[in-house]
Amino acid sequence: MIVGREEIVREIACLRSQCEEAGCEFRNRHGDDIERYRAVVTRAVQDYTEYLQSELVRLSGGNSVCKDLGVKTASYLDWLQWTFWDLPYFAVALSLPEDRLYQAVRSCGMAYLSLRIFDDVIDRHFSYKGRQGTLLAMFEKDRLTHQRPEGLTILAGLLVCFDGFSHLAGQDDPVSRAMLRESLDALRSTTIGAVMELSPREGWDLGYYERLVQLKNVAFWRALYSGIDPERRSPLYGFLERYYALAQKLNDVLDFSEDERLGQPNLLTIHSAAGSDAEAEIGRDFLEMGRMAEDLPDLERLVALGKLGESLEEAARLGVFVELRAGAAPTPPAPDEPLGLDWYSTLEDVVARFGTGVLVETRCMVCEASARKRLFEKQGFTYHRCQDCGHVYVSPRIEGAVSARMGIELDTRDFHSKLLEVQKFYAGPICHILRARAPGPRLLDLGFGRGYVLQLAKSYGFEVYGMESSPQQYESLYEKFGDHLHLVKPNDSGLPWSGFDAVVISHVLEHLERPQDLLGRLFHAMNPDGVLYVAVPDMESVQFQLFGKKWDAISPLAHFQYFSEKTLARLLRECLFTDIERIDHEPVREEIAPRWMRLLRHLGATDAGELAMVCRRSAV
Repeated sequence: MIVGREEIVREIACLRSQCEEAGCEFRNRHGDDIERYRAVVTRAVQDYTEYLQSELVRLSGGNSVCKDLGVKTASYLDWLQWTFWDLPYFAVALSLPEDRLYQAVRSCGMAYLSLRIFDDVIDRHFSYKGRQGTLLAMFEKDRLTHQRPEGLTILAGLLVCFDGFSHLAGQDDPVSRAMLRESLDALRSTTIGAVMELSPREGWDLGYYERLVQLKNVAFWRALYSGIDPERRSPLYGFLERYYALAQKLNDVLDFSEDERLGQPNLLTIHSAAGSDAEAEIGRDFLEMGRMAEDLPDLERLVALGKLGESLEEAARLGVFVELRAGAAPTPPAPDEPLGLDWYSTLEDVVARFGTGVLVETRCMVCEASARKRLFEKQGFTYHRCQDCGHVYVSPRIEGAVSARMGIELDTRDFHSKLLEVQKFYAGPICHILRARAPGPRLLDLGFGRGYVLQLAKSYGFEVYGMESSPQQYESLYEKFGDHLHLVKPNDSGLPWSGFDAVVISHVLEHLERPQDLLGRLFHAMNPDGVLYVAVPDMESVQFQLFGKKWDAISPLAHFQYFSEKTLARLLRECLFTDIERIDHEPVREEIAPRWMRLLRHLGATDAGELAMVCRRSAV
């Protein structure tokens, strides 16, 4: 059995050469036959679309909506005929009479296309991979106020499906009956697969994915293939079942960002969660199919290897096994190379820059549960609510090291952000609370920003220390605080000091992959009865209720965790902190409050939309 990546790549390179030779030989021998069969496919589609339009006009008495539906549906079906372009290759291998191919397209082919139309409605597809507007998009663009584009699209799909099967039902011969039976059975399986695709994320595993592909994708192909080989007599059949399963896996690589946006199962998502290598699986599939092709009769072998070669070309374009084509896939930037990303970059931008290896599938970091409910999507990233504790988090998310690197790259711009000015309004109240409750004078501000708390805490008699990941912030205060400051690097795992009586972590936990790890380190760095002040964006704030995912705090590349009072208190308890209390600061004085803050007050919001809590380090 082939295991290593290098061995897989080496054998795929040999297979690619075989496929190129077979493809050339097949085209030299049967190029004219392919073109002749393609002409039959085009004629069958044109004949049907003309029939559809004329019947709609005739039966409706010239109704304008029916006429418009016929025109739009005909246009879309004409464009979709490219989905039939594999049939001529199989027709060559079957020595299929032209009238049989015509009948297959006119019947099973139309039923097959009807499910593509239905799928556009189910998944709200308005564009086919950016190349062509769907039928749903056509109805949406030109609809009248009383029309529903989804309804018109479904009705068009039903008409196409009924017409396809009616064409078969009118034939009284064993082959037509077999075509009807096989196609209906395949479309039934496809429909069950479409239902299965709507399963919640916690049920996605490798077994689920393989069954889904067989039901929704392989069966869908079989609905079309039934038109030319309903009794599965061709030696190609077993190979083609594997071929169309592989085609879906490659399609998942292409559609990864879109599937994440829509919350749909995807090969890369499922392998990432399982800790397995999707690329290696695709490579093994290619090699197994290459061996299957070599065992076929000569003509079928040429067809199989030729189609497999097309899939290898597609894999290279997608960056699968990049060694086969230099520069075909994104390579992670070197440590000294700019990422070229911003906080508003999309999932697609990230994958284009790094590939999918930078994404991390995760569970709830408050209670460790996996069961969750999808809330919304922003920039292509999905937000979930834990069904156990209610915590909100991003999954899959980018690696924390990449987010930290982005923060350093964008540091110069963020250093001057007016949003950081909010910190100065609460510096006084924070110092007052800590001075009244802390058992001693040693204070650590972890993530000190512009240093408002650090500077004011000195006047309250604290011996202050600070940690910060921003080089700009660190350098701006180093002259004043010297070795009492520490610049946090992405790989830092410990704290440089200990024995603290008070610790401030303001707007830090939301950035972390595992906030409990930091809280655990702080627990050990604090003296018994030491006081911890924590502040995070509040998912129950008026700001979130007003602005939803458009709130600035909802930033999937910067913030991974989104706390409520309940979930933050639970996390603190899990990390052995006690005497947990929510702190509601007094409003900033009217004369110094920014205009945006005053406007939000009129809507019932707190000044910062943050959740602040104070607790103690237990004596355990």
